[in-house]
Amino acid sequence: PRYFEDRMMRFEGAVFDWMHRIAPEYRGGFWQFYDLSNGGFYMAPDRGSYRLRIDTNGYEGTMSADAAGITMCLFACSHLSFNDPKGELFAERFYQLREFALEHPEASEILAAID
Repeated sequence: PRYFEDRMMRFEGAVFDWMHRIAPEYRGGFWQFYDLSNGGFYMAPDRGSYRLRIDTNGYEGTMSADAAGITMCLFACSHLSFNDPKGELFAERFYQLREFALEHPEASEILAAID
């Protein structure tokens, strides 16, 4: 709630929805929450790697749980920034997380997936 106010459940639901759509082998599990030093936030499955397939941009690849979580959160923030009355809040969180993702060891995969 600190990051998404009364929209936290909407955000969380969107993240899980994207994960089920993009990572068909995903079957649920525990997720970790991460605070970023730039004021951002993301959540990621606590272990494993995931094969992702994104039909809209042709991306197909395998990512760590951490990178997959970042990717799903970026998708959720982007989608909600256009489809929620508090879209500016989601847009701000998107850019904070994208800034963090640029320094991630799997940055090239994350960026290819969200392009």
